[in-house]
Amino acid sequence: MHCSSASARRVAWPALAAALAAALGAPVVWAGSHGPEGFGSPRAVQSGIPLAVDTFEVDLRAAWTTYDAFSRAELEDTLNSAVSLDYSLLSTATLRYGVADTLTMSATLAYWWTDGYTVGRETIGDTVSEGDPMGPSDLWLEGSWRFLRNPRGEFAFLFGVKLPFGSDDKRLDDGRAISPGDQASTGAVDFRGGFALTNQLTERLRLDASVERLLHGDNNSFQQGDRWDVGAAMHWKLRQDLSTKAAWTLSGSLLMTSAEADDQNGNGGENTGGTVAWFAPALTRVGHDGTTWRAEIALPVSQQLKGDQVEVDSRLTLGWTTGF
Repeated sequence: MHCSSASARRVAWPALAAALAAALGAPVVWAGSHGPEGFGSPRAVQSGIPLAVDTFEVDLRAAWTTYDAFSRAELEDTLNSAVSLDYSLLSTATLRYGVADTLTMSATLAYWWTDGYTVGRETIGDTVSEGDPMGPSDLWLEGSWRFLRNPRGEFAFLFGVKLPFGSDDKRLDDGRAISPGDQASTGAVDFRGGFALTNQLTERLRLDASVERLLHGDNNSFQQGDRWDVGAAMHWKLRQDLSTKAAWTLSGSLLMTSAEADDQNGNGGENTGGTVAWFAPALTRVGHDGTTWRAEIALPVSQQLKGDQVEVDSRLTLGWTTGF
């Protein structure tokens, strides 16, 4: 369990903000970064290889994240609206299409579940509050354009926009609003851009690497902190199973997510922002018809979080992909 002690300044300023919000009749919005774009959802390493022209691909994934949840006593002691939860489940459905031999476009929808979502007290007179920020997430429209191919690999420019179609109106059991950064949708238009590289090092060994910048938009004076996602993955193709004609691949990824603090009315979120590094081994099975099954376990190796934030224990992702 990791929960830093709160200083006098941490107690005074949130209490003053809560009192001012109440006097103005505005709901208190709690700080947090635990939604689909939070630290519990590291961005997978992207590939520089485009999908074949006029080919569709369907990708279904379920990511189960567990957290080192704060106890109720710890939440009562912090007095700065620290957020805790037991686990989250993010289910995504992606449809990809090969527009050209260098361009792939995709659309992704998701649904967000949580359990044990609890917010600590902000003032001595408050009580610990609970909520359920689950709901449909936003629509991501993304693309990958391969602009260079040579003996050193395939290089692609990545781009995307998120449209706010998800649920962003959930509240705590005391009626106060849950932070948009903790909900299924932030209610804002976001943009993502970056680069990916794929290099077939040997017949059975492949390298993928990508770096991306996620820029969050503003919604009702709230803006989730922008973030960097950097990763590299090595894929080793094992021998093919001649009896089933299935091919197995063993992978290992190093991932890093670095996010800035959230912004509410020009004030930085106290318990938001930081950097998390992950190691993620995975096993992939490709059937004779091209259908792919994948299992990955992501383990945090370093968590440098600002303020009092719940740490991640692990993230298990199961995926299924098929083309037509």
